[in-house]
Amino acid sequence: CATYCEECGEYEINERVRYVESTDRYVCDSCLGFNYVRCDECNEYVPCCDTYHIESEGIDVCDYCRDNEFERCSECGEYVRNADIEMYDGEWYCPDCLEKIRENEEEAM
Repeated sequence: CATYCEECGEYEINERVRYVESTDRYVCDSCLGFNYVRCDECNEYVPCCDTYHIESEGIDVCDYCRDNEFERCSECGEYVRNADIEMYDGEWYCPDCLEKIRENEEEAM
């Protein structure tokens, strides 16, 4: 009828406790709301400190999704979806930065 919350150390009725795969812990709904965020990419709960805000898309993702679904622009530092980022001269660039680089190169010619 009750499950032990491994976050706060209290027992809670089973309906108010969830198993969080990313931490391999049982967590009550209260602790889940305060200490965890649902990744907008994979939909899994992860500790708040293990998420990253992708400014260009306005989403929060876990470290795993950030490292596997996004690449960091060498110019502005923003993470961009793998499908939207382009390799140029050995570096990754978001569309905006790449456009500026190419415009600057054309002006220099």
